[in-house]
Amino acid sequence: MPELLSDEQLTALRASLRRAGHARFPLLRADIDDLAAQAVADLWQYLREREAAPALGAEAILRIAHAIFNRRAADLYRKSRPQLAAINEAPLSEEQADERAGDLATTTMYRSMLRVCVAELATISEHDRMAVAIATGLASSQGEALTAAERQRLHRVRKRLAAAIQRELGEDAYKLLRDLS
Repeated sequence: MPELLSDEQLTALRASLRRAGHARFPLLRADIDDLAAQAVADLWQYLREREAAPALGAEAILRIAHAIFNRRAADLYRKSRPQLAAINEAPLSEEQADERAGDLATTTMYRSMLRVCVAELATISEHDRMAVAIATGLASSQGEALTAAERQRLHRVRKRLAAAIQRELGEDAYKLLRDLS
């Protein structure tokens, strides 16, 4: 069994499960690490049980791990849904209401910023897109650092996005963006 997944592959699998969990199950953020660990344990058990069967490829193992993770997350969500509903329906104090309104305004601002960024990224050159993809981990750079030209491209793209946010959404959004970085 140890020959099926190396330490690096296990680490990558756990990270992949955590990213998927944070993206797909935002209400379960506090439980994502536990769910990922349980999914990996269940995957190991499944792989041990099918030891006599032909070996699975890395892609098949990843799909199985995500299926196990999604099932566990859905089960946990079903169990905790009544508790989450009770929290959402509980009357709010004035301070909590103000805090939630502030969170809503910030969330709305982030969504608007994302909309502007997506629209702006759709118009950049292919080389700029590749630099962004490498920097965000969406494209493989084969472990190499960005070249000076790619770093400069990325810097120009960031400046362009910041300018578009300021132009489209105003100074408040630009200030929020500066505070984040």
